[in-house]
Order: sequence, then C-alpha cells, then structure tokens
Amino acid sequence: MLHRNTIINVISIWILFSGLSAAHAAGLNGQIFKPKGAGPHPAIILLHACGGLRGPVIDFWPAFWTKQGYVVYSHDTFAAMGVDRCSRRWVVGSADGRRDDALAALGALAARKDVDAKRIAVMGGGMGAITVNVLAARGTTSPKGNSFKAGIAMYGNCIILDRSGTQAEFPVAVFLGDKEPRRYQDSCKAVQDQKNVTLHLLPGVYRAFDNPRHKSARQDHIGLKLLYDPNAVKTVQKLGAAFFEKHLGR
Repeated sequence: MLHRNTIINVISIWILFSGLSAAHAAGLNGQIFKPKGAGPHPAIILLHACGGLRGPVIDFWPAFWTKQGYVVYSHDTFAAMGVDRCSRRWVVGSADGRRDDALAALGALAARKDVDAKRIAVMGGGMGAITVNVLAARGTTSPKGNSFKAGIAMYGNCIILDRSGTQAEFPVAVFLGDKEPRRYQDSCKAVQDQKNVTLHLLPGVYRAFDNPRHKSARQDHIGLKLLYDPNAVKTVQKLGAAFFEKHLGR
C-alpha cells in the first residue's frame, strides 16, 4: 500500500455527474493520485477487475504511473453501478453501462485543472480490460466531448472488439497470458492486425498477473486460474510506459 511519506498525494473524491442516464446519475467514486507539480498533467483512469477497488489498482499501478508524471484516477465501478461483486451474466450484460460509466469518469477527470483534458488514457485488468475494449469498439466520447487517447487492456478477452465489426477508435495495447482460455487468445489474435491494436502474448502467464495476492494459484468466480507473475508486470511496465508516452507524452 502507499505510505504517508510517499511523494504521491492521494485524495479520495466523490464526483457527481449529471450528464448520464438515471441509472448512473448517483455519482462516481474512487481515488486520485497526483504526481509532483501543479500540472496540467496527462492522466490515466484505472478500471479494476472483479476483485474491486483494492490491490494493484490503488497501490502498485498508481505509484508506478505517478512516478512517470501522470495523474491517476482509480475508479470504483462497483460503487458507481450499485453492485458489490461480479458474475458472468453481470459482466456480459453491463458492458455498455460500464462504458458509459467510464466515459462519465473521463468527463469528470478532464474538468480538473491539474489534468490535461487532451491527454487522458484508460487502463484495466480483467473486467476492466474488457471495458477498455468496449470503449475502443463502441464509442469513446464523453457527454462533455472528451475522448480517450489510448488504452491498455490486461488479461481481458477481446470478444466485443472482435465482434463489433469496426476498427478500434483509439490505440489499444493488449497484454494477455498464453495460459488464458484459447477462446480469449483467439479473440485477441483476431483483432491484432487492426491499425490501432497491439497484442502482447505473454508466455507461461495466467490472469491477474499483476496482483501479489495471488502468489499462490487460485481460481476466480468462473474457474480461471489466477497467478502473480513479476516478470509479466515488468513487461507491462516497460512496454506500457513507452506506449503511453508515445500517445500521451509526459
């Protein structure tokens, strides 16, 4: 977890946003992590997996990205959408709702004085990665007219992006372990030739590879194996940092 003496300034926020449908108008909550300096800085919205707003999405990744000069907003999808856990049916059925929710977070983040509204990216793992792909496939403009400039999707399938029949609307770097189900790998391989999609297939890697809680293998709610892999994390750090610097700058 982040310590009090860190250079990162962590501020809990509750954002009210009125431009959404009634189902999403109650608010969005999460945490803001700020780098040094007044900004405006480029920014990254982190979307959590089915484990919720905890673990690497509120400690490791914010610490890493703020050191690179980005403002980070870790968004609580569950709280914003009024649920407390994942199910296969909910993840599939809520895809468009999660897209709208992420776009609302984009609009709210873009309104901050310390954020460069023209340089905001999105990153997610598992369920959050699927949301990144939905954003790329089905529309990327918030009610306030803001757009994501790039996205990173970790251990999430590309089925919606594949079946959309359209090109990804912004550059997406996909990081997927080759121990993921074959159908997930195939869905991402099917879109890797798109101009805006870059697929990084990680050998010997399972899902949730960025979460140290899974140093011993376990299964998630649909029976997929979770296992931390520090080498995979280093790969995402190196390639992901170069990817965001290319598309957002620092």
